[in-house]
Amino acid sequence: MPKATHRCEQCALPLSEDAPRCGACLAQPPAFTHAEAAALYADPVSHWVTALKYGHDLAYARLLAEAMRPGLKALLARQPDSRLLAVPLHRQRLRQRGFNQAHEIARQLVQLEGTPLAPNRLHRHKHTARQTTLSKAQRAHNVRGAFSCTGGDWPASIILVDDVMTTGNTLRQCAQTLIKAGVKNVQALVFARA
Repeated sequence: MPKATHRCEQCALPLSEDAPRCGACLAQPPAFTHAEAAALYADPVSHWVTALKYGHDLAYARLLAEAMRPGLKALLARQPDSRLLAVPLHRQRLRQRGFNQAHEIARQLVQLEGTPLAPNRLHRHKHTARQTTLSKAQRAHNVRGAFSCTGGDWPASIILVDDVMTTGNTLRQCAQTLIKAGVKNVQALVFARA
């Protein structure tokens, strides 16, 4: 799998030199404190994500989760009491696809590592355009205000699970929503980083 030699410890962005954080995280830090990515979003990784997400081949959820195990262990070393939480899909997209790929990956991580899932009370209440067709600025606007939380008794630490992080806007919005709901620490775990 293609991997970056140097990555931002906060957003996992590939860096050309060994630095702890990228310029974007220094200028405007996301609400999540750390991120881990198993691979760079390139061939053959992009084909595996596509096979899971659009080809409905759920066997890839296990493959992706296995590759994400070292990243999960690194995040748990920082916050051992963390719970996993999949980035939610809007109910219309969930109905169209039939499953949430992030949730399928998170379920596999539970089986592999025994890390429990957090209560499923993070919701995408705003139906948004597919991020793949949008520019960086459009992606930020697209997911702004798209998430909400229900219920009040949240775990202190959450690890958000998703398949791919491109600009990080979706994970930023999820993390901000969780922090507002009372979560003390949010980290991010993705299979691939663009």
